[in-house]
Amino acid sequence: MLRYDIHAKNPRDFGADIVQMKPHLDALRIQDYSEQNRPGGGDGWQALVADGGARKTMGPEFSLISGVAVRPRATPELIRQGVKIAVETKMNGIMLGFYDGADFPNLRAVREGLVDAGLPVAAA
Repeated sequence: MLRYDIHAKNPRDFGADIVQMKPHLDALRIQDYSEQNRPGGGDGWQALVADGGARKTMGPEFSLISGVAVRPRATPELIRQGVKIAVETKMNGIMLGFYDGADFPNLRAVREGLVDAGLPVAAA
């Protein structure tokens, strides 16, 4: 499996043409993690997901994965918001980024976000 991690709103700015790469890819991971640059908030990757641009570009059959950072500068609210956007925009999956530095409130926020979105989760 070959997955490309989209790291900016416009990958072409960095020389990556995802449309030309599409035949060779199995999935795209939408990520930005701008909470690391602006503590307490960020919307870079969320904007990529929310506006549907990646889905329109790659087509309905293509696998899109939403990256949600759970590392220390992320807040539980930002994590819940990220999970909500991923669910609302029908991402094929959610990947936790930088979980090695996550604390329990941030990890719990992922579960809370799934519950808030109405998805079934295992009992706590």
